[in-house]
Amino acid sequence: ATAGRPPPRSPAGTGAATGVAGTPGWVHSVSLTFGLCITALAYTIGSKSGGQINGAVTIGCVAAGLCEPAQAAANIAAQLLGSGMGSGVLSLIVDKEADLTGGLGANGVGALHSPRQALLAEIVMTFVLMYVVLETACNSKNHENSTLAPVAIGFAVYLGHVVLIPIDGCSINPTRSFGPAVVASVRDNKDAPSRWNDWW
Repeated sequence: ATAGRPPPRSPAGTGAATGVAGTPGWVHSVSLTFGLCITALAYTIGSKSGGQINGAVTIGCVAAGLCEPAQAAANIAAQLLGSGMGSGVLSLIVDKEADLTGGLGANGVGALHSPRQALLAEIVMTFVLMYVVLETACNSKNHENSTLAPVAIGFAVYLGHVVLIPIDGCSINPTRSFGPAVVASVRDNKDAPSRWNDWW
């Protein structure tokens, strides 16, 4: 991450971050981009894959008995591939010199936070996201509200990013964080190891 301003990532989210990271109001701008992107994707692909574009959510669905392990493995493989492809396309659109994140939005623990704080924050906000998914999209008792589930999930993603961008760039989705680290490592060969320091 660039000197104390760890950015977020995902093709749309990191695309927004590469142009505004570090500027006034950028945290809310990028957080809203992520939230709206997830809302749109959940409405678009929810009927095809259950909207699983997050490895942490996929694992949570397995734990809740909502997804078979074999299907989860296939979903995670597709998520990793999608993350890499999206970041690859972004690297073709945004030159290294124009990338205000300094690494296509690869994760980085902020200068004012410790790895322990980042881990705790990620656990808390990933829990919030997973809880919202389970209660809005998966709970049969909320069937009447299920058409609004993507909106609630998008809000949860927005909240996660508002809290976590200053701490570690926000992941709450390890598969999405994978792509920027891979592509930035290839693009910035001499700095490649640093792209993986905080990927965990």
